[in-house]
Amino acid sequence: MCLLPSTNITVYPKPTVNIANNTICVGNTTQLTPSVGGIWTSSNTAVATVNASGIVTGVSSGVVFFTFTENMTGCLSDPTSNLTVSPKPVVSVTGNNTICVGQTTQLSPAGGGTWASLSPSVASVDNNGVVTGLSMVPYNLLLPHLKAVFQILPGLSP
Repeated sequence: MCLLPSTNITVYPKPTVNIANNTICVGNTTQLTPSVGGIWTSSNTAVATVNASGIVTGVSSGVVFFTFTENMTGCLSDPTSNLTVSPKPVVSVTGNNTICVGQTTQLSPAGGGTWASLSPSVASVDNNGVVTGLSMVPYNLLLPHLKAVFQILPGLSP
């Protein structure tokens, strides 16, 4: 009987991966971990891309997942949970676009997300899109505030 020489076999674990948010809008980003030590791959780069640091950018509406190949071991992760990329919401002022302190106006859409004021000392907004004027804007600040006072953050469900 002949014996073959023994060989050691090293078994490495699969990399553990995580995604910070499962829903983003087109043009927005989320973070994958790990952010170093390997190569990320998108299941559909037409929906979302990922860079070497694990930053994902939404490209178009759809669902995508990601895998990570670890440099040191060559091991491939299981896929991340699915990421849903949604279109940016179409937003508008449906009420008056000029209000006084203490008055209100309406933004659209009135639901399906969370409104946030980028200038909370000037105007507040509730989750129904109702804006309340809180303080006067000096004339030289008026134009920038009118262009970017509000944003809508995507909801988890429509």
